[in-house]
Amino acid sequence: MTASATRSSSGSETALIRVSVTELVAFCCRQGDLHPAGQLAGPTAREGQRAHVRLQARLQAENDSLQTEVAFSTTIDVEGLLLQIGGRVDLHDVAANELGEIKTSLAPADELDSATIALHEAQLKVYGWLFLMDTESPAPVAWSDPIWQQLLVKREPPRLRLHYCNLLDGHIDSRDIPVSSAELHAFAKETLARYVAWMRRVLRHRDAFRNSAASLGFPHRTFRQGQRDLAAAVYRTLRDGGQLLVEAPTGIGKSISTLFPAVRILAEGQVKQVAWLTAKVAGRQSAIDALTLMHDKGLAANVAVVRAKRDSCFCRNGRCERDEHGRCPMTLGFFDRLPAARDELLDAGIIDSGVVDRVAEAHALCPFELSLQMLPWMQIVVCDYNYVFDPLVRLSHFDEKSGSIAVLIDEAHNFPERARSMYSAKLSRSLIESVRTEITALAERPLLARRLASLSRSLLEAGNDGGGSGSGSGVIDTAQGGGAGWPVAGEQASVLTSPPECIDRPLGRALETLVDAMADERPLPDSAIELFLQLARYRVIRDLYGDSRRTLISVDTRRRFRAVELALRSLDAAPECRRHLDRLRACVVFSATLSPAVFFRDRIGLGEDTRTLSLPSIFPPENVARFVVPWVNTRYRARRASLPGLVEIMHLVLTAKPGNYMVFFPSWRYLEEARQLFAERYPEIEIWQQQPGEDESTRRSRLEHLATFGHRLGFAIAGGGYAEGTDFSGDLLIGVIVVGTGLPAFDLENRLRFEHLQAAGEAAYEIVYLLPGMARVLQTTGRLIRNEHDRGVLVLIDDRYLGPDYRRHMPVEWRGAGVRNIAELRQRLARFWH
Repeated sequence: MTASATRSSSGSETALIRVSVTELVAFCCRQGDLHPAGQLAGPTAREGQRAHVRLQARLQAENDSLQTEVAFSTTIDVEGLLLQIGGRVDLHDVAANELGEIKTSLAPADELDSATIALHEAQLKVYGWLFLMDTESPAPVAWSDPIWQQLLVKREPPRLRLHYCNLLDGHIDSRDIPVSSAELHAFAKETLARYVAWMRRVLRHRDAFRNSAASLGFPHRTFRQGQRDLAAAVYRTLRDGGQLLVEAPTGIGKSISTLFPAVRILAEGQVKQVAWLTAKVAGRQSAIDALTLMHDKGLAANVAVVRAKRDSCFCRNGRCERDEHGRCPMTLGFFDRLPAARDELLDAGIIDSGVVDRVAEAHALCPFELSLQMLPWMQIVVCDYNYVFDPLVRLSHFDEKSGSIAVLIDEAHNFPERARSMYSAKLSRSLIESVRTEITALAERPLLARRLASLSRSLLEAGNDGGGSGSGSGVIDTAQGGGAGWPVAGEQASVLTSPPECIDRPLGRALETLVDAMADERPLPDSAIELFLQLARYRVIRDLYGDSRRTLISVDTRRRFRAVELALRSLDAAPECRRHLDRLRACVVFSATLSPAVFFRDRIGLGEDTRTLSLPSIFPPENVARFVVPWVNTRYRARRASLPGLVEIMHLVLTAKPGNYMVFFPSWRYLEEARQLFAERYPEIEIWQQQPGEDESTRRSRLEHLATFGHRLGFAIAGGGYAEGTDFSGDLLIGVIVVGTGLPAFDLENRLRFEHLQAAGEAAYEIVYLLPGMARVLQTTGRLIRNEHDRGVLVLIDDRYLGPDYRRHMPVEWRGAGVRNIAELRQRLARFWH
C-alpha cells in the first residue's frame, strides 16, 4: 500500500491509495486458521517462479490466443477516497474470455485447506471484477454512480479458472469458479468497503504522525559531540537514497542519533517505513528506549516490535495449552478474530512485547503472528536481521515494499557471521530417526514413518560413500578432529562442491507428508516441528546453492548407530545480501567497530559507492588506562601453561583498586580452568561466572548485584552476552581484561572460507581470522567506558597485539600501551588510580 495526494472525480484534492490485488485480498478476504507450517510449507520462490514459467509456456504452445502476465488496473472513487487497484493475472485467454491463476504447492490440490482455496478464489474474483472495469475513460470512476453500476453488471463476465500445480509429481488440477457479473460487483463492493474503512483510520494516524514529527525537536537538551554529524549523515542518506557505513564510538548515542533523523524523513514522505534491525535483545531495547523518549516528547508514531517466535509463544511460556489434537488454540480461527485485534493495536502507538501480549491474550491470538500482521501499517519496525534477509523466514512485506523502505542495521559488525548462518542449512539423521521412532510408536501415520525412514537411508547412503552423486568430494583426515569446531575426533568427514542428489526426492516426499500431518487433527511430537523447520530450510538453501557454498558430511563412527549430519555452509553471504540491500530505498549500518570500512562494506554486501563516516571517541582519553601484556602465551597449545601467569596478572589488576572487574576468554574450557585456579589462590575475592545459554533476565539480575558495593571478578566469554550490548555504566565495571586475540576457531568451516577467499585473490587471513577477532576484542573493551564520568583500566593479554599485523588495525589510542614486565604494570596501574 502507498498513499499520495491527487484529484478525485469531483475535482477536489484527496488521498490516492495504491494497492495490489494480492495485498487487497490478503487483508480483506483471509479467514480461518493459521496453519502451523505457514508459508514455509509451500514451494520456494524460485520453485514457484519456474513452475509458473513452465506451465505458461506449455499452455501458450497449445493456444495461440493465450496471453500471460496481463496487467489490469482501475482507479475508483469511494466516498472521496481514491483507490488504484492493480495486478497481473497469470493467464488471459482472449478468444475464450477466460482468466486463470496458477498456484504451486507441495501437495495435491484436494489436500489444501478450504481457507487457502477461498483466498485463491477471492484473488481471481478481484481480477474478474477488474476485467469488467476495463474502460477507456482516464478519469476515476465514482463508486456511487448508478449508471456505471448498471453498465458494469450487464457486461459478460470472464470465465475464471484456478490451476493447481503439484511440484512433487507435476500434476495439474484445474477448477472453474462460476460467477456472474452482478456477483463480481457485489463481492468487490464488500471487499473495498472493508478496505476503505481501515485505510481511513490508517491515514488519520499517518497525518497525526507527520504533524507531530514535523514539530519534534531533538529530545535531549543538546547534541553530544558527534551526534549532530551522525544525525545529519543519516538524514542525507535516507533523503537521497543509497548506503552509509558509520563507525561511531560507544556512548555517542547511536540509537537516538539514527532514529531521530529517520522520523523526520518519514514525516517528509521520502521513505514510507524504517526498519531498525538488530541481532541482540539489548539492541532492540535501545531502539525502544529512543522511540519511547520521542513518544514522551509528543511523537505519535506507530511502531511494531517483533520478537523471536520462540520468545513470544504462549504455549512455550505456559499462557495457553494445546488441545487434545496438539493444536494451539491461538491459531484456530486466527484470521476470523484478527480484525478486532488489529483495530485495537493501530491505536496503541508503540506495540512492544507487553502491548502485543495483552491484546493477543484478550483476542486469543498468537502474539508473534499478530505482530507480523501489523507491519504494513507501521512507520517504524524493530526486528531481527533475519526478517529482512533470511531466505526461510524473510517477511514478504520487506520484499514487496523494499523500494520505499529504509533499514538501520545496528551492531553491524555481527552481520557477516549472522548472514552466513542465515544462508546455511543442515540435516541430522539423529533427529530424523528420533521423530520416526516417536511416530512409529503412535501407530497413526505409517506413510510419514516410511518416508522418514527413506530419507534416513538416503542420508546414511550419502554419508557412507562420501556424498554419492555430489561432486568434488574428498574424505578429510579427522583423527585429531577438525580443530575447535566441526568435525570432532572420531568422525569421518567429506567436503563436496554440490549437495548429494540422492537426498532431494526423499526429502521432498518426507516434507510433503509432514506438512499434511501438521494440518490434520492427530497430535505430533514436538520434535516434528523442529524437523519440519530443518527440512524446509535445507530445501530453500539447496535451491540457492552456488559457488560460495560447500557441502559438509560427517559420519560419527564411534557408535553402532551412524549419526550423519549433512550441512550446506555459506562461505560468503555478501552476494545474497547485496541483492536485498540494493533494492532498498536506503541503508545505514553502524557499530562501534567497523574498521577497516572497506572490509565490513564488502563482507556485509554494501556497494562500492557506499558513503562512510568515522567518528572519534567523545570521552576524555585520560579516563582510561590501556595495557598490552605480551609475556603470557595464550595460544591454543600453550593455554594450560599460561594459567599461573594469567592468574597473577588478574590479581594484580584487581588489587590496584577495589571494584568490579571482568575477564573475557576465548573458550569455555579456558575460562573454567582459569576460574578454578584463581578461586584456589585468592578465595577472599568474590567471583562470578557467565553460564552457557544465559538469558536476558539473568543478566539483568547480575547487573543489579554488581550495583551493590563489592570487590569482584566476573569470568565471561569474548563475543558473548556480557561482551556486547550490555551497559556497565558507572561503578558496575572499572576494569576489563581480555585473554587472547579473539580469533575465530581454526575449524574446517573457517578453513574452507579461507581457501575460497584465497582462490578469489582476497586477503583471506585478515578476512576470516584477524579482523573478526579484532572486532570482537574492541567490542569487549567497549563495555568499560559508557559515559564521560567513567574511569577504568583495559588489559589485553597476548604478544600478537604488539606485532605489525595487529598494530596496523589497532585504534590509535592503543599506541604505547605495551608493558615489559609485571613490575611496570604494577607501577603504571598505581599511577593511573592514585
